[in-house]
Amino acid sequence: MLLAIAVLAVAAAVAGGLATSSGKAAHRAAIKVADVTDIGSLNDKGFNALSAVGLQRAENKLGVDGRIFITQTAADRQPNLVAAAQQGNDLVFAVGVLFAFGPLPTVAKAFPNTTFAGIDIGQGDVGGAIPNVRGIIFKEQEAGCLVGNIAALEMKRERRNTISAVGANKVPAIVRFIAGYNYCAKRADKSIKVLVNYANDPTFTDQAKCKATALAQIARGSTSSSRSQGSADSVLWTLPRARVSGA
Repeated sequence: MLLAIAVLAVAAAVAGGLATSSGKAAHRAAIKVADVTDIGSLNDKGFNALSAVGLQRAENKLGVDGRIFITQTAADRQPNLVAAAQQGNDLVFAVGVLFAFGPLPTVAKAFPNTTFAGIDIGQGDVGGAIPNVRGIIFKEQEAGCLVGNIAALEMKRERRNTISAVGANKVPAIVRFIAGYNYCAKRADKSIKVLVNYANDPTFTDQAKCKATALAQIARGSTSSSRSQGSADSVLWTLPRARVSGA
């Protein structure tokens, strides 16, 4: 839900800034805001879905004119950003860190009069500061800490000593979450063993890879598995003998 709030907040800031710069807010057309999703559909129960909720709130509360651009494949990321900018949107959201690796910095530099906001993207991810790009990042390590603490204490109560974390892919947000998970689990119980593995799923939607990774952890003794951001939801329902938590 923090993502939805972040989208609303950035849209409000941009809308306010544009209105102030025009000096004629009452006569200005509605601020145009585009939400360019990443692959995974609007029903991903994650970033895409929450960004759409934030845009809808901005439409209802701020009166912005919103439009969603659906990214079906990796090849759609840059064309969708270009289309959003070409259609005159004042603010364009790029949803997900994978936009940082080429599409976002390339398009932002080509459209300097359009403001872009990258979800889970920091300035360092796009090669340094770009004047018209705003990064929106979260403290995933804090959420990971809570989950790791709970998992370790539960295993300690049950007199077991192995927990695990599954990440879809090794991107900064997931790395931070798992780092917090590992750190706080070991603070809660110094004897706990933490297994960390990545499914190496560049699409973030490959349920089979995430399931196989989690099952391999169970075979190594894990009795509590955490699904970090991006890991396929099917893992939650396919793990015999293991407790599963998700972020």
